[in-house]
Amino acid sequence: MLLVASVVCGACAFLGILVLQATSTFWTVETLEVCINYFPAVAILGRADPLGAPAITGWIAPLAGPVFLGLCLQVWNLGVRRYRSTGS
Repeated sequence: MLLVASVVCGACAFLGILVLQATSTFWTVETLEVCINYFPAVAILGRADPLGAPAITGWIAPLAGPVFLGLCLQVWNLGVRRYRSTGS
């Protein structure tokens, strides 16, 4: 169950990052990269987190994906509402 949730919610988090990256092009030309499923991977492998995070973090972390995507879509909508084209 954690594996499926990690994949689905990790995809949401990754899509959120892509939406934020696309939104940032309204104001800048920067790019960003991050690692998405670190905590669930530690839990799935049954390892202790070397950073000291509690074991429950691996089970809660996937929930951040859909929440993050929702917030990113709100930022996208803000960017679209305020967008002014160059007219070209």
